[in-house]
Amino acid sequence: MSDIAKGILGGGWGLLVGWILPTLINVTLFIAVAPALAPVYIGDLLSGANTAAVIAVVSGVLVAGLVLAAVQNFLYRVLEGYTLWPWALQRWARQRQLARKRLLTDRLTALRLAEAEARGEDVATAIAPYRAHRRLAAYTRRGEGSAVVTGLVAEQLRRYPLDNAQIAPTRLGNSIRRLEEYAWSRFGLDSQILWSELGCVADEQARKEETAARTNVDFFVCLLSGHLLLAVVLVVLRSAGVVTEQGPVIAAVVLLVLARVWYSAAVRAVDGWDGAVRSIVNLGRVRLAEHLGLVMPDNLADERLMWLAVARLVRDPADPRAAGSLDAYRKPATPALQHAS
Repeated sequence: MSDIAKGILGGGWGLLVGWILPTLINVTLFIAVAPALAPVYIGDLLSGANTAAVIAVVSGVLVAGLVLAAVQNFLYRVLEGYTLWPWALQRWARQRQLARKRLLTDRLTALRLAEAEARGEDVATAIAPYRAHRRLAAYTRRGEGSAVVTGLVAEQLRRYPLDNAQIAPTRLGNSIRRLEEYAWSRFGLDSQILWSELGCVADEQARKEETAARTNVDFFVCLLSGHLLLAVVLVVLRSAGVVTEQGPVIAAVVLLVLARVWYSAAVRAVDGWDGAVRSIVNLGRVRLAEHLGLVMPDNLADERLMWLAVARLVRDPADPRAAGSLDAYRKPATPALQHAS
């Protein structure tokens, strides 16, 4: 029994909470909204009166949850603004997100200039353009709770990648993109192609935290995806005349509103995932270098060159520059032990 519990709390827990539980919620909502089309009533589910139907529903939930988990990359890429997005729409959405990042940067600058002014520093020239700006003037007035506002704006700005060239078309895409580019922008380490290696050498606690944080995001992604699918199904059924009541249409509108709420929750849940990934990169890269037989340089500039050489070797091992640029960081060969005859 303890082995079963360990298995559930290990790899199976993320599948159960991240994909099967939200699928159960969506199926239950469908049964409640369109009982005429459901194989079982809510009362039967709660009481277990119709055993065969209950087993069918539970089996369907398990299968649907497993299918959604199998296509999670597709779901993520749609919500991040890549898959199924036309190029023109992607470009427009990226420009919109870039403008939002710049506005947040300006707001944070205005708040910090107001803080400097409150400390008695001479920032009149620097703060003047912000006071003249219609959307930034409110952020130049120092008052109660200003420190909280500064923290909230900084938190929103941290949900964007540092490099503007990495900006994604959606808020969720940017929130995930910043954890994907963290290792690259700080250390020159391509964590995307070396993630399996980092996971192998990372501390067990760090891996558990990363899995738990990812599960929270999976939960909201699966929940909102199911809401969107359910809303479309209800609208199609109403349009086709399969259901004639107005309830499904109202339910579809409510589901779309809830999907928007779950999307924002997913964006915020990535904050915990980002922290877990940062800890794996910050602590695991030293161990990774050791396991790769490399000597960690004593300065950040050389470390970046080393990880760039590793990435080049992994991407294109046939490139003659790859091996040559990495030789300078390899550990010296250990001579074989001489055994007495």
